[in-house]
Amino acid sequence: MNYGHSKSLSHRWIALAVTSLAALAACYTPNQTAFDASVHKQVEAGMPLATAVENLGRLKLTCSGDNPVTCDRIRQRLLPSSCIERVRLAVVLPSNIVKTVEIPSIACAGL
Repeated sequence: MNYGHSKSLSHRWIALAVTSLAALAACYTPNQTAFDASVHKQVEAGMPLATAVENLGRLKLTCSGDNPVTCDRIRQRLLPSSCIERVRLAVVLPSNIVKTVEIPSIACAGL
């Protein structure tokens, strides 16, 4: 009997199972509540706009625009689709203080 071949096949199945589980674990699933909480930990009304943009950058959001300032990030999903997480900051001018923080629903598109 060739036990080496059987052992090698068993190792391949284990490797395949571990790889599949890792891929599924890396899969993005929209979680509005968690996103809202992470944003509210970093940004609040009354803080300087520069600080808010810097803090949102730590969450990998990219900001653009003047008033409102829009910050977003695209999250890839396992399927051929993606989701956009977005934050809008209304600003008091000329002081550049955050007036309001709006967090729209996470928007997903694709197959």
